[in-house]
Amino acid sequence: MKRSHWGIISCYLLALACLAGSIYQASVLLPLLRYGKRVEGAVVDIQVGVKGGKRAVLQFVTDTGDTVESPDLLEMMLIRFSRDDRVTVIYDPSNTDTATIDLGVWTWQEPAFFLFGFILLAVLGIVLPK
Repeated sequence: MKRSHWGIISCYLLALACLAGSIYQASVLLPLLRYGKRVEGAVVDIQVGVKGGKRAVLQFVTDTGDTVESPDLLEMMLIRFSRDDRVTVIYDPSNTDTATIDLGVWTWQEPAFFLFGFILLAVLGIVLPK
């Protein structure tokens, strides 16, 4: 098999992985945005992951009056926060560990990046053989 064939196959496999990532992220966000509660909260810490990804640790008071700390469901990508920033938090009332910062349309940035990767790699797979 030629090297170009391996490149095309790789593009399509990576495109499918990006599509799966986008679908997964959307499936996590949709119920949260539809059924989640919005409350005022604060960023109390920033967690740095193994690969340098950063997540805000959110503190907020639930409708039942409990004060909760929860890491943001999504990594900070384009919009960065600092400790003590005041934010609007969307959380799942049945599982307060599931929470994210309400960024409006920017809440979709992580699924959108995966979707962009899918489109880019799929187009690359089409263009490579030519």
